Amino acid sequence: MIVFLPVSRYRVHYQIAGGRPYSKFDGLVLQAIYEGCGGLDDLENTFRVHPSLIIGTVVTLVQAGWVGIDSARDGTTYAVTDLGKHALSDGADLPLNREISSRHTWVIVDACEGQIARGNQAVFWSRDDLGDQPDSIWERGIQMRRSDIDHSPEPGLVRSLLSANTEAGHYIRSIGPITIMRDGSDFLPLLVSSEDNEVIGLPPDWEDLLVEEVIRVAKEKAASYSEGDRKADSEWFNACVRPRIRPMLGRRRFNASLEETGTVSETTKENSEEKASEGSWVHTCRKPSLLSSSEAHQQHLKQCFEKASTSIILSTSEVNSSAIRQLMPLMTRALARGVNIDVIWSINDQKRTQPNIRDGLALLRRMESASKGNSLAGRLMMCGSISQLHTSIVISDRDGKIDFAVGSYRWLGGQDAFSGTSVIFDDPIIVSKVCQFVSRRMQLDDNLRQSRNRLLLDHAGSRLERQDTKPEPPIGRAMVLYGREHFAFKKHITELSGEEFYLEVGAISSANLEELHGLVERLSGSEVCSLWIKYESTTVDLSVFHDRQDKLRIQFEQLKSDGSFNLRMGATSVYTSFDWIESKKIPKWDDDVHVGLVFETF
Repeated sequence: MIVFLPVSRYRVHYQIAGGRPYSKFDGLVLQAIYEGCGGLDDLENTFRVHPSLIIGTVVTLVQAGWVGIDSARDGTTYAVTDLGKHALSDGADLPLNREISSRHTWVIVDACEGQIARGNQAVFWSRDDLGDQPDSIWERGIQMRRSDIDHSPEPGLVRSLLSANTEAGHYIRSIGPITIMRDGSDFLPLLVSSEDNEVIGLPPDWEDLLVEEVIRVAKEKAASYSEGDRKADSEWFNACVRPRIRPMLGRRRFNASLEETGTVSETTKENSEEKASEGSWVHTCRKPSLLSSSEAHQQHLKQCFEKASTSIILSTSEVNSSAIRQLMPLMTRALARGVNIDVIWSINDQKRTQPNIRDGLALLRRMESASKGNSLAGRLMMCGSISQLHTSIVISDRDGKIDFAVGSYRWLGGQDAFSGTSVIFDDPIIVSKVCQFVSRRMQLDDNLRQSRNRLLLDHAGSRLERQDTKPEPPIGRAMVLYGREHFAFKKHITELSGEEFYLEVGAISSANLEELHGLVERLSGSEVCSLWIKYESTTVDLSVFHDRQDKLRIQFEQLKSDGSFNLRMGATSVYTSFDWIESKKIPKWDDDVHVGLVFETF
């Protein structure tokens, strides 16, 4: 059936500038150097601000050619150049090499939740055009109810949509005015299958907040739809809407062959970001770093707390009081440096009654309350209720870059309690997509919605664009799996190339034995010759798999510790918290959202 989502269209005017901005503070520092404050200590004592701010300002002035190093004095001292003196005398407020150009684009805002997308990220129709369509599409379709809240876009929200349009070495100088063009008189036609819980036609970034509501509205009207109506809706959508939908828009799934899921060209960053939507391959010159032991995970977590500049976002499915006590000194020092820490936990009601978990959550709550005072510069925040982000991930900005670690290790579960495997990855496009996804999940929580770290997550793409590095040839390609995409990947798993297949799973029992049999049957018809299955425990007889008469050789091995769900076949590896044989039923959109990384070497 067809559901119509009302949207408003806005024209956004903005300016692109090249060169470095020159603020009033830059002018004050320039004047201070001219008057004799030639060292960093002198400047810090004069302005009483953080040293990093002084250093950044001096670097800006040096790159503008207004300040140089005075070699006539002992030590590192700075002096104003002739060009800088000219700037001071003329009262110049911009670097001489700055260029500004005015541009405009347009965005759409959904009238239900107020989410924003680029105008070319959705297929919309006017009310009049829909009324002219055959087969009474408009009359039969279902209209989503508009929100009573004004959702006019703010410049800060539009900023992330404009970052992909900036050239290297340029930045967005200003945004505005934002002018409304059509107020809720356009609609996105969405093809909805209430039986399969599938919605086609939404921009990917809108799915988390809208899919469940769209399906609910469709199910309320499903009884009044005949089979002929459904067929007519599908035929119209496939003929008039689907051909205009951009690749991977509103249906994050895999094509029949993984080779056809789309790659990222080596052209501009604009094209790269547009094509790097969820569920698509990204060519990369970065290689994931493997964390295979509990000690390695704990060392990585320690480095995050010790080296993070502003932000740490940690998602865990386990919390242990002894682990929290060991980490508290590191977390306290990080908060004192001004680092903001967000903890996303997904622990069900039954497990939360266990003493270690209950006490661990209580310790974190006390730290959260303490960080609200003035004694600590940073804030620690926790999700207000259990999160459906059932994954293990750590995002941090350290060593001048943003990276994330994802896998099956339970970060706050204690060093001796669980093992698991994770990978650290810092490819800019992949990191940006993961950050945006986590930010959208945080937006669903009343507490984390106010987190300071959401600014880092929402604008990670534009920040990473400024971290230019020398281009290197790609060594492989990567893809992130979100939630239900694991089921789609599992469905096409036999299309990967390789003769040996390695799989790590949880407990094998009568509940998931059928799922394991199904996987073995699919692999027996492929080019795979050897299947290695590592499991946590089993309550069933596995000898039945050794009695098979086909070419597939199966080897079982019990893991020394639990919590690992890796998959490897040929050049392709997957690191995730998703148990590949746990369930054959695709969950609801918001249930147990796992995140995994697929990496394939060339």
